[in-house]
Amino acid sequence: MDHSICLEPICRLCGCKRAIREGFRPYLKEKYENIIISALKINVTFDVLGVHPPYICQCCILKLKRWRKFSNRNIKKICNIHVVSFQDTECKFCNVTEVVPVTLEDFKNAAVNSHLIPSFPNEDELHFIKLTKDGNNISINLTVFKDFSWALIVAGITMQTKSLLGEDFGDFLNLQDFSKLCNVIENAGTCTGNQDFPDVVEKKKGPDGQIPINITKNDIYCHLHCTIRHKKCELLVSKDTKRCRVCKMFRSDLAAKRNAYRAPGRDQLKPKTPNIHLSRAQLEDKLATLKGECRQLKQRNRCLQDKVTTYANERAKLLAKLLAAESTVMDDVEPEIESNSI
Repeated sequence: MDHSICLEPICRLCGCKRAIREGFRPYLKEKYENIIISALKINVTFDVLGVHPPYICQCCILKLKRWRKFSNRNIKKICNIHVVSFQDTECKFCNVTEVVPVTLEDFKNAAVNSHLIPSFPNEDELHFIKLTKDGNNISINLTVFKDFSWALIVAGITMQTKSLLGEDFGDFLNLQDFSKLCNVIENAGTCTGNQDFPDVVEKKKGPDGQIPINITKNDIYCHLHCTIRHKKCELLVSKDTKRCRVCKMFRSDLAAKRNAYRAPGRDQLKPKTPNIHLSRAQLEDKLATLKGECRQLKQRNRCLQDKVTTYANERAKLLAKLLAAESTVMDDVEPEIESNSI
């Protein structure tokens, strides 16, 4: 095989034989010259024709773009590309008569040394799971698809980022990255969130005990694990860490919510608020308040009745005295009138 033809499908950076994809235009390394220099400190303009491959695979392109995204935010990240040297005098690809493609079975064999439990439900994807310490529930679920893209579900939540504990793995995996990913997952723990706010969750329940979803503007309730997580929870933490930095940072919001519920008069509702919009706890508080007001009204009614009765009795006694006095006066005046008339 001609050596220049042999180099075409090989990636200039990682050395994998996937630089040319069927139906897609290959990525020229010169187009990404600046980002390669910034991320990997390699100047491809000094490459020697016939020694270095001309193209870059899509996996490396995505890793470079992801690194630039973090770099623009002033976040220090290592570009997870293992650069292969092409300075050898003999090409290991030219003498290969048959290329054996990598399959999902190879990924399954690469995970033998890890504590992840593999399963192979179909030909299009491969699943690996990690159980909790008690072994009763699944804490982490890793899926590798046929095109070697991957997805990670932690505590029932799909992770949106491909950067785990400072390691950037990109959207597609090779065997080396997969082994490193398994090692990271094996040595990682799951963020416990904020489990010590059950009173806040109870206050947010619906009128019929419906489980809430949003606790605050940025916190959600995970009922499967009975914990509150921030919407940007990192999910994975190191083994010695109980809670991720995001959930730890925003615990103050939940504490403020708890104090607002405990403070007297803080969470009073408007009298005209319809009952259908109230939670169960709020309805119970409203019922207790109405019962208390009813007792107070009955007591005030009894007091008013006693006052009216007392006032009526006093007026009756006074009126009786006046009538008696008037009768006495009339008895004394009548003889005088009769004598004067005679």
